[in-house]
Amino acid sequence: GFFSIPEAVGNPIIAATFPIPKIAILPLLILWLGIGEASKVAVIALGVFFPMVINVYTGVKNVDPLLIKAALSLGSNRTRIIRKVVLPSILPMIFAGMKLGIGIALLLVVAAEMVAADAGIGFMILTAADLMQTKKLMVGLIILSLLGIFFNWLFQKLERLFIPWKQ
Repeated sequence: GFFSIPEAVGNPIIAATFPIPKIAILPLLILWLGIGEASKVAVIALGVFFPMVINVYTGVKNVDPLLIKAALSLGSNRTRIIRKVVLPSILPMIFAGMKLGIGIALLLVVAAEMVAADAGIGFMILTAADLMQTKKLMVGLIILSLLGIFFNWLFQKLERLFIPWKQ
């Protein structure tokens, strides 16, 4: 009801494009954007987009209809309902999407650097593997692990700040 038009337009597009492995799109992005940061950013943006959209969509679909009815009965307009009812209700799902997204972003940046880069952690790991440099390869993996730990810590802090009622 409340979001039926975006749902009708978005569902078929998501259903058609979500299953495509984003790393499979990288060669096309390299042809269009060249080898470099632009193609990496584009593949990461595509990879992160879907978990975010799916989580936001799920969050919106699960907003308690009684809360929307109560807000309407108190005279709230659509904008106020979105700001005061829908957004606070979906914040946990947004953060869940962001957590998934950061993991996917790390995966895709490493994969992109392995495929088409001459620098970066992915390039370092692949080069170390090719040269059988186990220590250097392990350093790359440890860096990725530390990045994961940092982003997990960061999102926990942000969740406490923006979703205090979830604790």
